[in-house]
Amino acid sequence: MDVVSLYTNIPHNEAIEYITEQYKNTFKIWHKFNTTIKPISVENFKKLLTFCLSDCEFSYNNTYYKQNYGLPMGAPAAVRIANIFMYKHLTKFILNYNLPLPPFLDV
Repeated sequence: MDVVSLYTNIPHNEAIEYITEQYKNTFKIWHKFNTTIKPISVENFKKLLTFCLSDCEFSYNNTYYKQNYGLPMGAPAAVRIANIFMYKHLTKFILNYNLPLPPFLDV
């Protein structure tokens, strides 16, 4: 598996699916953290994530563009989204891979 231009090649729908799934997985450990912040509903989380990924605009050379694929470079959440995406994608790949795994991926 080789990753090229990760940020610009992450599909929004798959990223939203993976990140929403990861968000749901945090509910069972939420109580372990000393925080007064309560989790929002999965539906609202998905709406916010969709908005963040789908309504990204930027300007270059006095022209405005709408980014409709991939992650916005330099966005504060881009690194976290890419990390979660790759974690979920690699896990899915390993679980469906039938050939011998390299020794460093032996799970």
